[in-house]
Amino acid sequence: MAFQAFDLAHPSFKNDLGDGLPKTTDWSYARKIRDLLESFKIKTTNASATKHVTINMFYSEIMDIYRHLRKMRDIDLESKLMADKMQDKFEKYCGTSNKGFNYILYFAAILYPRLKLRVLSFGFAEVFRAEKRNETDEQLKKRIETTITFITDELEKVFKHYEYELNRERPSSSQASQRASKVAGSIDGSSSFFAQFKSVGGSSSYETKKELQKYLHDIEEPDYEGFDILQWWKASSSKYLIVAKMAKDILAIPVSSVASESAFSTGGRVGEPYRSSLTPSIVEALI
Repeated sequence: MAFQAFDLAHPSFKNDLGDGLPKTTDWSYARKIRDLLESFKIKTTNASATKHVTINMFYSEIMDIYRHLRKMRDIDLESKLMADKMQDKFEKYCGTSNKGFNYILYFAAILYPRLKLRVLSFGFAEVFRAEKRNETDEQLKKRIETTITFITDELEKVFKHYEYELNRERPSSSQASQRASKVAGSIDGSSSFFAQFKSVGGSSSYETKKELQKYLHDIEEPDYEGFDILQWWKASSSKYLIVAKMAKDILAIPVSSVASESAFSTGGRVGEPYRSSLTPSIVEALI
């Protein structure tokens, strides 16, 4: 519209621009690119949020980006070349090969009670089909299962580390028996029955070895508005003691470093040499 209005006011402007004058096809191409870039902008904004947990939504956001990249390839050759470069970055940080995995991001998706493993299988199926390897359904299924196994094996290692740390914090069996004797003695003046009961572990049916598998095989949380993942894990910490501790640490990781890098950039402008006498509280208020 701007160039049309300019054409009416100054018809000779075309002579100045020559071949650089945008054509109708150019505007059509620009609109398609704009819509695609708008999608990337929304994903970047979502990933850069600082007021709520972001890493748990990584997988669904990444799958949307993957679909956008495939759409870019269908526009024209130039868009395809641009999408290929973006795909290289995509594979670097979110690759589907077991050598390129950023496992912690997939752990976060698994620790999101609405997703777990089934959504990973669904996403990998879409990615693998797009590769067009001419494999059978059985081969595709096996490749998905192998990929999921790579992730769950690494998650199991993390779980065992947290289990080991928890067992270190717990009192030994002899300490527990002595403590049980004191508790029983304070109840009925004797300690024989209650102490024996505690010494054989009769007061607890909690089995840490089955906890991770139990969480993975429990049904996903239903999709409803207002779901708070932090509150969910707080309420479920008695059921999934060790997995909840894992979730507490993993969900605290920001999925993007954009916000923190922005803070450091702002800090550099505020705490410059000419303002070196500002107190920490003033610098914090300015940032």
